[in-house]
Amino acid sequence: MERLVDAIADAFRRRDVEDLTAEVVAETAVGVVKVALRRWLEVNGQEPLHTLMTDSLTRLGAAFEQSSNANRTNDEVRRAAANPTSSNRRTSETLLLPLLPGRHCTTASPA
Repeated sequence: MERLVDAIADAFRRRDVEDLTAEVVAETAVGVVKVALRRWLEVNGQEPLHTLMTDSLTRLGAAFEQSSNANRTNDEVRRAAANPTSSNRRTSETLLLPLLPGRHCTTASPA
């Protein structure tokens, strides 16, 4: 996974993203990939990997929104994760999806 972190960070650096920011985004992106892959394997590939990645990123965006608004309850965060807003979708698109070939993953079943 370290090679993936390096590749993602390098891609952001080539887009003139500051070193530390590129590293934080890359580490976060790999965390999202790991969670999505685990979930994909748990459902035997029955759900498209890109859908699970987008869901994970949406949840990450909802968590950031929660931290910026201390008055939101956990139920509100869960609802936000279940019903992604355009702002959460923008988070996922900005963070990781542009780095994926064709902006999505194949839906082949895991080995």
